[in-house]
Amino acid sequence: MPYVENDTTQYHITNHQNILEISSRSNLNSYLQYNEKDNQWYFLDKLSELDNICMNIMRDVNKYSYYLKNPSNIKDYNKTNNLDTYYNFNYAFPNINPIFYNKNSKSYWIKKINLMYFHENDNKIDENWYKLIVPNQLLSQYKKMKFVHLNII
Repeated sequence: MPYVENDTTQYHITNHQNILEISSRSNLNSYLQYNEKDNQWYFLDKLSELDNICMNIMRDVNKYSYYLKNPSNIKDYNKTNNLDTYYNFNYAFPNINPIFYNKNSKSYWIKKINLMYFHENDNKIDENWYKLIVPNQLLSQYKKMKFVHLNII
């Protein structure tokens, strides 16, 4: 649409060896996504303006309901209410990403939700934000990586 300057999210596919070079940081599981369907890791370089608008709409249930019922009104969306933050807006939705349609296994989805938002000791939840959460079938390949979360749920 004309009001969106950049409608293409920029990402690159990275191999398993390159993942070792990615530092542990709280946005790790937002910017690095594994696609079980094609057995590839995707690293988000730059979020498009369109994806940023969508993620902002999704964080507000009233906006989401409104645009879901009135999709043509998206052209009048006011970007002044967007949160301008340093991270991708999928924090609230750990299994959504702007890179590919996520058809990963239910077990991987549940694992990410549990590790990012639930923990027996609430003081340790933040620790999971600094560890790459990988699907169970890849754990053996990544056991040497100190920032990979090795809990199997």
